[in-house]
Parts: sequence; structure tokens; C-alpha cells
Amino acid sequence: MKKSYCFISVIFALLAMSACTADELTYSCNKDVDGWVKDNLTEIHEMTRSEWLKMDEGVSIAVYRAFTPDQKIRFWQEKFIEVKNLPWNAEELKHIELAEQFLNTHQDYFDEGKLSDEQLDEVETFSYKWIRTGIEQLGWDDAVVISIVMTGFKVKNTKGEVIRPISSYSDNVIEVSVERECHCNSGIFNSCGLSQETCSDFHCIEVDKGCGFLFLYTCDARCE
Repeated sequence: MKKSYCFISVIFALLAMSACTADELTYSCNKDVDGWVKDNLTEIHEMTRSEWLKMDEGVSIAVYRAFTPDQKIRFWQEKFIEVKNLPWNAEELKHIELAEQFLNTHQDYFDEGKLSDEQLDEVETFSYKWIRTGIEQLGWDDAVVISIVMTGFKVKNTKGEVIRPISSYSDNVIEVSVERECHCNSGIFNSCGLSQETCSDFHCIEVDKGCGFLFLYTCDARCE
């Protein structure tokens, strides 16, 4: 297989039935996705945000998990630049800059592994207040909040619409099954991203980070 994230030719099989193990660095509980990421770490560690935006949605979060801490920080810094270029009013822009400031003053939170209890408390406290202010005082709906701080996609407008990737892998890639892997967080903002599904704590295989506010939360539930 040619190791190139631009032209993925591997066919991803259905989700592996074995759980992620705590003593092994795992990017996805799908053994084929996880294996592909591990085989392509060199290329992934050189990946830009623009290249990530072209990734198939079935593998993009696993790829994000494999980013270095510096890559993750740059990823969100560039995302905020994109967002701030949209025609927000002054109050909205100031509120977005608060989230950007949290990113820049908590860069150690993007290191590998789960957040400590203290770090998680700080993220939960800040994100809860930030989200409630956006909804209750600025009149944002869930889609706007999610588009800014809970998805890596490029934001299209101030209504919370995003530009989803158009896969360039054609028929060479089979859609990845996420039947058992957790892909949302059941915490303070119980949301399934841009879908209308509900984040349920129904049994699934937990995966570190990649969900919630700035992808800092563990993925511990499924969207159903």
C-alpha cells in the first residue's frame, strides 16, 4: 500500500469486536483504521489542516488523535482564524475569542492521554459557561456552538453550517462502520455533532479524546 494520506487505497473492514486496551496507544477501535493510522504516522505528523479537511469522515478523528500536540494546537488556531473571518457582530466575535484564549492558555491539555480530574473540571466549567452564554445571551443554537468548538470542519457561515469533506478516494474506500466505537461524549453538552441523533451511554468501546469541546473529551457514548 502506498503510504499517502492524499490517495488512500486501503479498504477498511467492519469494526473489530475486541475492545481498545488501556495499555496500548489506540487511535480507533476499528483495527483496520487503527492499523492504517499507525502505519502512516510519519505522513500524518506532517499533515496540514487543509489536508486533514480532505480526509474521509470515517478516519479523520482517528487521524486527529495521532497528531502531535503542536499539530492539534495549530489545527484549532487555524480553525479559530477561519471562524473569526465570518461576519459576526462585535459581541459574538469577543465571545469566540474567549474560546480561542482558552486554547492558547491551556496548550498542555492537548498532550497525549486523558485529562486529569483537575483539568477536566476546568474544561467542563469553562465550556459549560461559554456554551450557555452563546445560547442564552447571543441567541446561538446548538449548530452554531458545535460548528465553532466541537467539529474540525470548516465553518461556512454564522448559522453553523459547515463544509463537509468530499472524499477523493472514490470506490477504493468502503465507508467505515462505527457500530460499536464510541463517537460522542455524554457529558455537559450531550450532543451528536451536526446530526439530530442523541448521544446515548449505550455500551460502546471508549476511545481517548476526539470528542466535545476542542476535542478534549473522551468519546464515551454513541449517537443513536
